Amino acid sequence: LVLEADDEDKKKIGLIQLAFRARLVRKAVRKLSQNALRKTQPFYTSPELLETLTTPSAERNAEELDHLLHVFHHLPFFEKLSELQQAQCCRVIGVVAKNRGDTVYAQGERGDVFYIVLQGGVTIEADGGRATLGLSIGDSFGHTELLGGEGCDGTRKATATASSKTFLATLERKDYLKITGVLEEEVIGILGRPPAGRADED
Repeated sequence: LVLEADDEDKKKIGLIQLAFRARLVRKAVRKLSQNALRKTQPFYTSPELLETLTTPSAERNAEELDHLLHVFHHLPFFEKLSELQQAQCCRVIGVVAKNRGDTVYAQGERGDVFYIVLQGGVTIEADGGRATLGLSIGDSFGHTELLGGEGCDGTRKATATASSKTFLATLERKDYLKITGVLEEEVIGILGRPPAGRADED
């Protein structure tokens, strides 16, 4: 089409191509700006967002849920979920605040909560402090003990400590398993065992 077009048409095509490239540039710049914003400011912990996260799940309205979804869908954990799972997560997700040095959970405790760092950071220590891992905004942790399975008794294998003023999004075990689909697999496994072999927890 470009080869068969006259000079006037070529000018119009050139303008369209220029506008398209400008749109791509604006999109890229906006993405970079968003990333920079998240690194320097509490993007995931605005007052409105924190208020919604502390509101009981049954009382969250559609507008609040849309706001949560709009902000949180950039998080790595959310990116792995379907749209339905993301919506379910926004309904039940909570938040907890920790000061520098506060323990999120200690080794040996029962693991029943999944966490996502929204602001600040967390240090994971295992083997008496010989193994450490630093987590920052967007990182998630604490899911291994929720899954159970062979060789896992459900207790924390490490200690998690806030490395600064930190906000953590939280999902209770039952919600995490339900949203990620693991609960269905777990129930199927329980149903596959004889009634006499099912524990009270099952």
